[in-house]
Amino acid sequence: FFLKVLFVIGLLAADYYFKAELSREADIKQVMRGLYTFLIPSIFLSFVRFIVIVLYNARHKHRAVRGNFVLGVNRLTAVLNVVFALIALLISFGINPKDFITSLTIVAMAIAVLFRDYITNMISGLIVMFSEQLSVGDRIKVGEHRGRIVDITFANLVLQDEEDDIIMVPNNLV
Repeated sequence: FFLKVLFVIGLLAADYYFKAELSREADIKQVMRGLYTFLIPSIFLSFVRFIVIVLYNARHKHRAVRGNFVLGVNRLTAVLNVVFALIALLISFGINPKDFITSLTIVAMAIAVLFRDYITNMISGLIVMFSEQLSVGDRIKVGEHRGRIVDITFANLVLQDEEDDIIMVPNNLV
């Protein structure tokens, strides 16, 4: 977080002190615009994530195990940071993200149909992460698989069985 803030301050200082030189270098100005597009929303997202987790932990400080809510917020923040990074990359190359996304609507429909199971798995993973029914450390049985929950990802529930084998159960099955 602090490195991102320092980097933005450095970019702002460079933009201020080297305004004349940067106005002649369109490519560098474009890259700086892309960096702003990533860093500023990412800093805001990190700040909101921190506040939400602090408030959640203050409300649930009697729990010994990290809650699914915190896990869900962390994963959602990571996904949003990747989205901001992709948008910033498009802007850095001089591509308007709105035009690019609009031109990909047919391709996006085909991808949605092809990856329907994965998308429903991700939605199921979000439901499991934000629900209070299952938590990391719980012992459960899903189908023929039985074990302790080690991690909850967007795609799978990671179990560790009695033989210390790792089993990945799709969230749709859960």
